[in-house]
Amino acid sequence: MLVTTKLYIGRKKMVNWIQLSFVCLMLAACANPVAPTGGPRDTDPPVILRSEPENGSVNFDAREIRIWFDEFIQLRGLSQKFLSSPPFIKVPETRIRGKSLVIRFDEELRPNTTYTLFFGDAIADFTEGNAIPNFRYIFSTGPVLDSMELSGKLV
Repeated sequence: MLVTTKLYIGRKKMVNWIQLSFVCLMLAACANPVAPTGGPRDTDPPVILRSEPENGSVNFDAREIRIWFDEFIQLRGLSQKFLSSPPFIKVPETRIRGKSLVIRFDEELRPNTTYTLFFGDAIADFTEGNAIPNFRYIFSTGPVLDSMELSGKLV
């Protein structure tokens, strides 16, 4: 009886080891080491969430503008693409702070003047380089925005 019990316990341990080995083999065989795809490629440019002051604001009297985006951005070729009307004597300082762009003016702005800051496609998302096409920021130091249009009749 003692021998039969030992054989039974020994056989049970052996069956458990075989089952455990089989399960480990199956788990190892199921794993397929492949890098995750990461999802579809990002083709959208950054979206402006808000700006201080708002684009198109009047009675502007600050020294800087801050624009927040929905993703991290980079500035590509800003020195070649940035234009302003009227032109500045000293180009405004631009910095990236997190997901925002900070534009700081080092010179006094003219009173009652509408300024247009044209960035072209210099602002792009950080990962894929998708640029915001023809981005403009407009503000006025006076009570109205100049339409920048000339109209009339030729006689």
